[in-house]
Amino acid sequence: MVGVAAFAYAFSHFLLYIVDQHYDLVHVASEIALRFYLTIGFVALLGLAVLTSTSTDAMIRRLGAPRWNKLHKIVYVLAALGIFHFYLQSKADVSEPVMMTGFYLELMIYRFAIKRAPVWAATAAALVLGVGLTALLEATWYFFRRHYDFWEVLAANVDPDMFPRPAFTVAVVGAVALAVLLGRLYLTRRRASRTLAAAE
Repeated sequence: MVGVAAFAYAFSHFLLYIVDQHYDLVHVASEIALRFYLTIGFVALLGLAVLTSTSTDAMIRRLGAPRWNKLHKIVYVLAALGIFHFYLQSKADVSEPVMMTGFYLELMIYRFAIKRAPVWAATAAALVLGVGLTALLEATWYFFRRHYDFWEVLAANVDPDMFPRPAFTVAVVGAVALAVLLGRLYLTRRRASRTLAAAE
């Protein structure tokens, strides 16, 4: 459902662009072909359309679960393309795309780590690495695109006058996720110990 909702959002975004261009579909098509950030966004939209069209029970049966799962793994690439589209169209201020990238990085790090570590460790790794990479990415983007001093942008993450930076928001969301997880683990263990004590 999240994927279908993402397609609905992206398609609405595309329709609003058509409205903004006064329904001139030839102009819209030429803009998509000529403007790189629009090309990237349109490719992501087409990919989401393919995934949405194969999200029914009938299509899952027709493709078979292994092939369906393999196809739907491209959603990670499409999400990255969508974020890149957001960066390119944001021009000067990329705070929101950086923040979205931070959330994306946290999720990807978690998915990688959960196969190799306990859930609490995977969540903690996603928090720490996601925040660090978000700050580094922001400084790198501004260095290459705007020629700002890399270390000054990085230092802005601990400057109260520049509060809040995207990395801070990513840190808060990651910390809340970790706190909720640890709370659930604590309650689960407490219930288990009570059940064990009652059984004895």
